[in-house]
Amino acid sequence: GLSVGLTSRDDTNNNEDAPLQEDDVLTRAAGNFCSAYIPLVVYGKYSSFCTREELARGGTVQQAIAIAQENQTRRRADVSILNAGAVRSEIQAGSPVTADTIYTILPFRDNTVSYLELTGSDLIRVIDNALGYASQVVPLDPTYGGGYPYASGLRYDVDLSSTTEKVLNVQVYDGQSQRWLALDTKDAKEKSYMVVTSSFIARGGDDYLTDIEPLSM
Repeated sequence: GLSVGLTSRDDTNNNEDAPLQEDDVLTRAAGNFCSAYIPLVVYGKYSSFCTREELARGGTVQQAIAIAQENQTRRRADVSILNAGAVRSEIQAGSPVTADTIYTILPFRDNTVSYLELTGSDLIRVIDNALGYASQVVPLDPTYGGGYPYASGLRYDVDLSSTTEKVLNVQVYDGQSQRWLALDTKDAKEKSYMVVTSSFIARGGDDYLTDIEPLSM
């Protein structure tokens, strides 16, 4: 799934039935995929081949994985959510992406895929909970920054300085109309959405599900 988020896979010699080997090249990175937690916050003590400008855009490898996760489950999920701390490495432009690369980037092999059915109002609260966790210490600390949420099929504005609601203008992508729809209407808040995420988050990791009871899991 990760290679889908990075660039197109070369299927010239692809055998779907062949077992994946750790050194099998799935694709090559189309650009630098940087690991960062909170956009615009650059922790100087972490080494990276990415520039400060690239890191300030946020975690492009995190975003790629969120997109790949949604692409692979589109028939079942409306939204994909990933905590920044799930990612532990980066990919340099032009480098091969192998199974070993993916295991390095996503080292928690017991962190499996989970599905949560949430109302629109609870989906907003999930993002707000995550932002509260990521920004609970001032100045911002990478210990908690790993809780910052990355998503696909969902977009929003963030105000980490707010003491009430840190997430604003939440929109969900509607595949049928191919439009972004506001999630703050009465109908959208009451509608249910299927979210694909990790078992870490589904178990309550990084406070995403604090005071939230999914409709199904």
